[in-house]
Amino acid sequence: MVQTEACLTRAAWTPNTVQVYAVVADRDGEPLHNSFTKLLLEGLKGPTLHKLLSDRGGPLPMGEAMEKFAGIAEALRPLHARGIYHLNISPGNILIVDGVVKLSDFSQSFCRSWRYSRFEDDTYDTGRRYVFCWHA
Repeated sequence: MVQTEACLTRAAWTPNTVQVYAVVADRDGEPLHNSFTKLLLEGLKGPTLHKLLSDRGGPLPMGEAMEKFAGIAEALRPLHARGIYHLNISPGNILIVDGVVKLSDFSQSFCRSWRYSRFEDDTYDTGRRYVFCWHA
């Protein structure tokens, strides 16, 4: 469920996770423009770790690799402290933005507590429903 993904992402946000601002659907919860419900994410420009490694044609130097790993660990620390597990860490789900590692794609995440996966609805005159995550 997209709402759960958004709430789990927001529940333990750090500078090393992609910020989710809202989930957007039409007023009745139907898909927008005959598409799927959308996540409104932080706008980021930067390659994935997969692209960075492909472009380099090989592994990163040890110091740079340790720096990237430290960023991933910083993203995971508050998640794991709250019982949220990403379950899909891969080079394609790690963005490098201005040298900062950003973990993305929480679609397969698991949470031991439902308190981080609740959401609230606010409807605006646009006819679209914006689902904002509740924080503990």
